[in-house]
Amino acid sequence: MASNLDVANEAEVFKAILNLTRGRTTIIITHNLPEVLASDRVIVMDKGNVVEEGPPMELVKRRGAFYELFKEQLELINPEAVAIAKNSDDGRVTLSDYIKDLVVDPSIIKVTPGSRRSLVNVNMNEVTLRDLRPRRPFPVTHPEYVILYDKDGEERLMLIDYRKLDEESRAAMEQAIAVNSLKPKVLRVKSIEIKGDEVDFNLVTDKGPVRVVVRGRRNIFTDDGKLHIIDVGNNIYEANLKALSQASLRAIMKTL
Repeated sequence: MASNLDVANEAEVFKAILNLTRGRTTIIITHNLPEVLASDRVIVMDKGNVVEEGPPMELVKRRGAFYELFKEQLELINPEAVAIAKNSDDGRVTLSDYIKDLVVDPSIIKVTPGSRRSLVNVNMNEVTLRDLRPRRPFPVTHPEYVILYDKDGEERLMLIDYRKLDEESRAAMEQAIAVNSLKPKVLRVKSIEIKGDEVDFNLVTDKGPVRVVVRGRRNIFTDDGKLHIIDVGNNIYEANLKALSQASLRAIMKTL
């Protein structure tokens, strides 16, 4: 449904769809487990044929084609705890509702280093998911949130506060997060080009020159005198506005 969006924007898009389609019949084609579990009825197709149909929880209990598609994820969560369809007090679906089924309790998992410094293994309920890549979906506003992705870039697990992990697990997680969350300092803005919903930055950083592509203006914002730029890979670039040259500031103000 939103394969070109980062996880935070994808969640907001789906939240908006849930709110806009409230009380309406809506067909969603997706392989995203949270979206599937939010549905009233699921139709599973294989090579153009309908192989299974019914409410998502009923299909989970059948242990058929639907279950096999999401087996590893379903074994690591409690699908009955999914609350996407539940509403907040004002009748609107919240972002917390969307992500709730991905959330795991840090007290019942063990995290160990993966095959690379940027990856971790997660063991829970006697199931081990190997070589997951941890990233912070909200690196500035909620750095304690961590989402773990598999090799195909699919979200597998989410920790609301990874700091509650045991000491060894936290150390392994923080090492991988650090590798995946390098924050280059922007020294100069050479140019900025807007292409539809994308903003293309040509920057000089403390790591060297780099081209940064940002999707959506919400991923460019200022806080405490600093400009934060979050690219399509959820990498963060930070610029001290007071330290930038007048030419760089003019490029920022003119374009953004």
